[in-house]
Amino acid sequence: MRHILYSAFIIAAIFLASCTNRQIYESIQGSERLDCQKLPQGQYEKCMKDHDQSYDSYEKDREAVLEEKNGRQ
Repeated sequence: MRHILYSAFIIAAIFLASCTNRQIYESIQGSERLDCQKLPQGQYEKCMKDHDQSYDSYEKDREAVLEEKNGRQ
């Protein structure tokens, strides 16, 4: 049993290491959008709007926050 769990962990680690940040971000965004489909129309539209940021836009915002944080230190 431990051998199977260990093998599954190694496979998962290799898989995650092979994903790029963009792929991970887009996968999470896709999952969030699927969750939006479970909501009533008014909430659905807000949910979709909340999860429509492109990876490039997200990365620019992220870098700006990191630069601001590093400037404070």
